[in-house]
This record gives sequence, C-alpha cells and structure tokens, in this order.
Amino acid sequence: MSLIRVATAHSYEATMARITQRGAEMNDLQEKLAAGKRVLRASDDPVAATLAERESNRLQRTEADLRALERSRSSLQLAESAIGQMGDVLGRFHELLVQGGNSSLSNSDRRTLSTEMRGLREQLLNLANTQDTEGNALLGGLGVTNSNGRPFQETGPPAAVLSHLLPGQAAATEVGLPNRVDGDFALRNLASVDPAVVGGTDLFAIMQRAIEALESPTLSVAARTQALAHANADLQTGQDRLLLVRGRLGELLNRADSLNSLLEDRSVAGQQALSDLTDLDMVRAISDFQNRQLGLQAALQSYGQVQRLSLFQFIA
Repeated sequence: MSLIRVATAHSYEATMARITQRGAEMNDLQEKLAAGKRVLRASDDPVAATLAERESNRLQRTEADLRALERSRSSLQLAESAIGQMGDVLGRFHELLVQGGNSSLSNSDRRTLSTEMRGLREQLLNLANTQDTEGNALLGGLGVTNSNGRPFQETGPPAAVLSHLLPGQAAATEVGLPNRVDGDFALRNLASVDPAVVGGTDLFAIMQRAIEALESPTLSVAARTQALAHANADLQTGQDRLLLVRGRLGELLNRADSLNSLLEDRSVAGQQALSDLTDLDMVRAISDFQNRQLGLQAALQSYGQVQRLSLFQFIA
C-alpha cells in the first residue's frame, strides 16, 4: 500500500506542475492576444527584440525627419507667398513711378502718387519682416541679431533700412531643407545704374529715391526725369532678384515633395519590418490558445482522478 501511495503522490505533483505550466502558458498567450504582439519582452525572443528595438529607433528618427520637413515646407511656402506679394508691391510701385515721370503733372499730382508709393514701401518692409507660426523671420537668413526678431528696421532720417541678420542660408541636407530665406540676398546688395550711388543699394533705398524725386519742389524736369529713370532701372534689378529667389524657393518646395515621399516610404518599410518582427499571427495564436485550453482541461480532469484515488487510499 505504501508504494501505491508514493506513486499517487508523485502523480499528484506531476499533475499540479502541468496545471501550473498550462495556466502560465495560457496567461502569457492571453496577454499576447490582447496586445496583438508575439514579442512583449526580450525573453520572448531575444534576437527579434533586439532587431525590433533597432528598427523602432530608425522609425522614430524617420518620423522626426518628417515632422521637421513639414515645418520647413510650411515656412518655405510662407516665404514664397511673401516674396510673391513683394513682387506685386513692386509692380504697382513701378506703375506709379512711370506715371510720376509725366512732365505734365502738377506738384499736387506728384504728392498724391508719392503718398501711395510711401505706403507701398512700408508694405514691402512689413513683408520683409514676415514671421512664421513659431515667430521666426522668414527672411532671417542664418539668424536675426536684434531683440525684436525683425531682420529689417527703418531708422530716422534719411529713412534708411538697416539689416539685422546674418547673411546666408542653411544648406539642404539628405532629409532636410532650410526654413529661412537669405533676405540680404533677396533685397540688398543690388547694383545701381545711378552714378551718385556708391557701392550696392537695396530695394528700400531705390523706392525712397523715387519718392524723394517726386516730392522735391526744387528739381528741374530734366533732373527729375533722370532720377526716376535711374530708380526705375534699379527697381527692375530688384524685381529680377526677387524672381530669382522665388524660383529657388519653388525648387526647394519641389525637393520637399520628393523628400516627403522618400521619408514616407522609409516609414512604411520600417513599420512593416517592425510588424514582421513583433506582430502575432492571430489565427495561429487563437488555435494555440484553444489547444492549451484543452490541455488544461485534461490536466484538471487528471487532477480530479488523482484526488479520488488518494481519497480511496486514505479510506482503505
């Protein structure tokens, strides 16, 4: 009888061990079914977990590059729009300048024209200081050096506009684009046909010379005509420069579209690779879960039989 009892005790322990093991396996599988992942911990599959961590880091970098690219694209679009509006302002200024060259105009007529031209010059200055949604100057070049964030600021008489920016523009990278335009190149350092202008000039100075020529009561007709002709030629140079800058912005925006497609493809590929490494085959997992349920039920039935045998032996 003692041999039978020892065997029964061993059977009891083995059955309990199976029940515990099957229960742990079912809990683990239930957790993976709920998450839809076959690798929740490094112990589930050390190799897959390591590769998944590496792929996850790559995917995070790609997502960060996409967000940065979208910010740059938004800033470049705003800059392109601002440059386009500047072109419209200069177009209207050119029309008024041509009208002002009419020798039959009275001083009052010229003052009326110059008043609108002053408004256009102020509008150009405001556009040159346009900021993006984060408060960065779109024409800020490599950085704005004053405290108010405005790269161009007008001083007192003689109404000069000073530049407060670091000239230049950040270079495009493999996955990134600059988010600011070199305003110094766009608006300043323009060659002048006026022999009285030493060195380069800028659009604000060109517009100011035209306004002063119209408003001056002492200029002769010939002198005024010549001053307006010089301003008109310089204005054309400035308009050509803006067209060049706008063309470059269009190229950058086209590149932004290409980079966006590249990064999105990388993101999709990374998500697929991560899915292949960690995702659970739901059909197979459900089948395994049902099989383990049957195994646990069988273990519980065996446990009941052992208990009845042990009770019979105790009574005997």
